[in-house]
Amino acid sequence: MIAINGRFSLRRTPEVITLDLMTPLNGILARIEITPSEATLTRDLNTPPLFAPSGEELMQQVLGFALPIPVLEDWLSTKDNQVNAYGWKVHILKRTVQGMPSTIRAQCSVPSVKLTLSIDNE
Repeated sequence: MIAINGRFSLRRTPEVITLDLMTPLNGILARIEITPSEATLTRDLNTPPLFAPSGEELMQQVLGFALPIPVLEDWLSTKDNQVNAYGWKVHILKRTVQGMPSTIRAQCSVPSVKLTLSIDNE
C-alpha cells in the first residue's frame, strides 16, 4: 500500500472546473482544468501539458485510476454518511459543526484505490 498526502483546491465556474494540486506550502504543483470539451493537466513551464477528452480520462492516464472529479463536489456537500456512485464507496468519517464533511474515505475496488480526504475551507 502506498500512502500519499496532498492538498488540493477545487473551484467551479459555469465554464471550467479547476483542480489545483498543492504543495505543503500552498504552491501549485499541478493544475487540472476541465471544460465541456476537454481536460488539461499543466505542471510547469518546462513540461508540455497533457490533454484528454474528460477529467476522468486524464486522471486514468496520469494516475492509473479515475476519480470522478465532477461528483467530488457532491461528496464534499453530501448530507448522507455513505454514498455509492461511479464505482466508488464513499464514507463520511467526520463533519464540521455546520454539518459539512470534513473527513471523507473513498474506496474503489477496480483498480484497488483508497483515498482519505481531509477538508478545510480556507
